[in-house]
Amino acid sequence: MIYTNDHSSEFKNNPKNFYFIYHNTSIIISLLGFNVNIILYILDRLILKVYFSLMSPMQDYIPTDKDLERGFLGLPKIPGIH
Repeated sequence: MIYTNDHSSEFKNNPKNFYFIYHNTSIIISLLGFNVNIILYILDRLILKVYFSLMSPMQDYIPTDKDLERGFLGLPKIPGIH
């Protein structure tokens, strides 16, 4: 092996380092994903409220429980957040 100051090959070939990096990024990505779901869910509820408040006076449409449960974007309900 030719000795260089660059330790990147050494770093890449060590499976422990790879696992550490992969594990941390996967945790961060999953946390980001969870946050995105919550943000989408809250946006969904806001859109729904605005939509129904604008539409119901014009069309005399009263949203059913099923409409409110499904949401505007059709996202599943997250328990604990209303």
